[in-house]
Amino acid sequence: MHFDIPYGDHPRQKIDLYVPDEGKPKALIFYLYGGSWRDGNRGLYRMLGRTFDSAGYAVAIPDYRTYPEVKYPFFMEDAALALAWIESHVRDYGLPDRPIILVGHSAGAHMAALLLTNTRFLLDQEFDQARIAGFVGLAGPYSFNPLEFDTTVDVFRTAMPIEDAMPIKNVNGGEPPMLLLHGDDDTTVYTRNTKEMAKAVNAAGGSARQIIYPGIGHIGILFAMHPLLRWRAPVFKDMMAFLETLKPAS
Repeated sequence: MHFDIPYGDHPRQKIDLYVPDEGKPKALIFYLYGGSWRDGNRGLYRMLGRTFDSAGYAVAIPDYRTYPEVKYPFFMEDAALALAWIESHVRDYGLPDRPIILVGHSAGAHMAALLLTNTRFLLDQEFDQARIAGFVGLAGPYSFNPLEFDTTVDVFRTAMPIEDAMPIKNVNGGEPPMLLLHGDDDTTVYTRNTKEMAKAVNAAGGSARQIIYPGIGHIGILFAMHPLLRWRAPVFKDMMAFLETLKPAS
């Protein structure tokens, strides 16, 4: 494990890396956490990093700048910069060159999905989207309009047009395979986001599978991945099964 590695000059532009102790990692998981684009800390996700690490996956968890210090699109630019940094440092830290899988929860799922649909962020970093083999989204707000909610209007007021910041409005069918997971007891991000996103991707010719877990809330979908709480929902099992189907991107 390697903590507090700078991927940029700002204090928030740091990343933690988890690499299995034995054997070659199966793939690299790039995880973006949630926090309403306002807060979050990669140190809170060490359990998650170790969970994937113990399953044979290398994991990268970056921090990114948040509101009110920045507004859209700066946190998106940070996510793309972190991904490009990883590409340049795989040999330095024993990371796998491919496949790369994006995983995100809540605001982080929105950001990961937007990296794949609004490809300008990756293009600005000269990162080839084709290198990403898949995406797992946990309770992501893919179809909501940020300008319609008091909690997000100031964060996204700088998006011109607002569709630029909405993953569902940028779907083109060329995205890598997606697994979209959600709990039906989520009152923070409604399940319609996952259902509408899956429908849009499949209608455009892409591949998106949705799973809605009964009795699981917005944070509960993360807790269900903990080894002692997996009885609540097969989130971790479904993710691992999906990851095993992914092939290295060309």
